[in-house]
Amino acid sequence: MALTYGSPSQAIQISLSGLGNTALRQSNFIDNTGDLFFDALVQLDITTAGSGVNTSQGYIDVFSYGTATYGSSYNGLTSGIDGTITSSMNLRVVGRISANSSGSNCRGVFKVAPSFGGILPTHWGIVVENQTGNLFGGNDVCIYQGVKF
Repeated sequence: MALTYGSPSQAIQISLSGLGNTALRQSNFIDNTGDLFFDALVQLDITTAGSGVNTSQGYIDVFSYGTATYGSSYNGLTSGIDGTITSSMNLRVVGRISANSSGSNCRGVFKVAPSFGGILPTHWGIVVENQTGNLFGGNDVCIYQGVKF
């Protein structure tokens, strides 16, 4: 079997600009019922604040959330709607981006399905946690590309 890819640069709706240090933000859910992707590549491009970034330990954590109820409820404290949440409890780790330089662009590309045991659910999304030491600087981009056999 050969891999095929969905359209590149599909937007993930998540408002990251100005996200405060230690704050978490969830994306809108992504409906996978039509495409039936078995995995997705998620790319985040996040600009750190112009100053005040923790230059020795700054990072950005990325988590996933999903559902086995066809989108009616999600794991953790997520709702499937772009907004803040208070805890990453019961979320699945997708990856970490090093972010220890002020005013720089930090990029990470991650596979999502491994956080669900290898299969992407019908509805899924991401949560971003800012642990840089300061606000995100703005002009942040979050996209995905689906993967099929």
